[in-house]
Amino acid sequence: MCFLDAGRILFHPATYLISWAVFALGLQFLDWQALAVVALATLAIGGRAMQRWGRLVWRAKWLLLTLWIVLAYGTPGYLWQGFSWAPSVEGMELAALHVLRLILLLASLAYLFERVPHRDFMVGLWVLARPFAFLGLDADRSVARLALVFDYLEHAPPKGSWRHFLEPQAEGGRILESLRLEIPRWRMADAILLLALTAVLTLLLILP
Repeated sequence: MCFLDAGRILFHPATYLISWAVFALGLQFLDWQALAVVALATLAIGGRAMQRWGRLVWRAKWLLLTLWIVLAYGTPGYLWQGFSWAPSVEGMELAALHVLRLILLLASLAYLFERVPHRDFMVGLWVLARPFAFLGLDADRSVARLALVFDYLEHAPPKGSWRHFLEPQAEGGRILESLRLEIPRWRMADAILLLALTAVLTLLLILP
């Protein structure tokens, strides 16, 4: 594995990953007003990530529905319209709040995957994993395994072609033998982005 130094991207890949982690953590503490601001901002800056966001939400539709049902019926309170079979009003409000948070979390994932290609994603993980080497975490090996996963997904046979695995495989097939990653320098813009994100989330948390 070879690591080079470069500065050709807007922000350091690790900055995107840290920003997403901070956003995902802060999202769990936002109320309706703050979530509405986040939703409007997400729609405003979504761009090409909107299509990916839509696909993620569609794939998670049963998870979202199950989450809503469990919270709506599992939260004590006044029954909706007094019907014995209906969920509680408090449960429906809590369920809608958590579903909206999860949908916005999927939006942040869509934006992250749109902005950070696979190779930059691995760079960010490698940089963030390096400080934990004293815990026995091998950053090089972990990133190499992730690279193999991405490589397989990019060159996997099309969906439904399970017979491909039963056919004789030619010797000397395609194997990812080396991985070359460019590690950009940490710049002032990265620190500014993280500080700005933290400040915005803090303001959203203190909204009345």
